[in-house]
Amino acid sequence: MAYALPMQFNAPLSSQRADQLVDLLKLDQSDAVVEVGCGQGALLRKVVARWRCQALGIDIDAAAVHTAQQAAAAQGLAITFRCADAKLLPLRPVELAICIGATHAYGQGARAWHNTLTVFSRLVRPGGQILIADGFWARSPDPEYLSFLGDNPGIEKTHAENIAAAQAMGLIPLYAAQSSPEEWDHFEWSHTLAAERAAMAHPDDTALLQQQQHRRRWQAAYEKWGRDTMGFGFYLLGVPAR
Repeated sequence: MAYALPMQFNAPLSSQRADQLVDLLKLDQSDAVVEVGCGQGALLRKVVARWRCQALGIDIDAAAVHTAQQAAAAQGLAITFRCADAKLLPLRPVELAICIGATHAYGQGARAWHNTLTVFSRLVRPGGQILIADGFWARSPDPEYLSFLGDNPGIEKTHAENIAAAQAMGLIPLYAAQSSPEEWDHFEWSHTLAAERAAMAHPDDTALLQQQQHRRRWQAAYEKWGRDTMGFGFYLLGVPAR
C-alpha cells in the first residue's frame, strides 16, 4: 500500500508558481501539448484551462492516470491521459513538451537531463517550447549526504549549468526560476505527513511501517543537509525556428 500525498504536485512547486509558469507560455487553441510524467495531471489541467490547447499526459502510474482522467472530466477539460512508458510511446510533433521532475523517464544520472532535452528537441516543432524542471546542487553536497543518497542521486549540475547545458544543445533559455525554501518544506513535509498518517491508521501494515521508517530517515537527511544543498529549477526553453 502506498500513502496518498496531501499536495497538488509531486514536486517542490506551489500552485502560485505553477500559475505563473503557465501564464508565461504562448499557445493557441490548435497547439498540441504533451507532458511526460504528468502524475495526477494538475499542471496539464492548468495549461489546458488557461490556453484551451490539445493535450496528452503520460505517466507509468496507473492510479495517478485514473485520478487525472477523473479530475479533467470534472473540470470539463478534454485531455487525453495514457498509462505508458514515454520511451515506448510514439508521439506526434507538439508545440510544447513538459517534464516536471521526471527526466528519469529517459535515463538516469547525468544522462537524464541530456536525454530528455534531446527527445524534446526532436518532438517539439520549430518555434515551440519546452518546460522542464529538475534538481540541481545549490552548493557542493556533503560527502555524508552523497553517501546517504547512494550511487545515483539524480542530480549532476548547478542551476547555471542546467541552463548552459540546454543552451549548448541549441535551445534558447526564455525563463528560469528556482523553488523557494517554503516550496521545498511543503514538498518534503507533505511526504512525511502522509507516511506518518498512513502508518498511524494501519499500525499492522508492514509495508506502511517500512515506508514510515524510510521517510523518517529521509526527512532527517533533508533537515541536516538537503534543505541547503538541493535545489529545484524550472526552465522554459525555446526551440529555434529552422
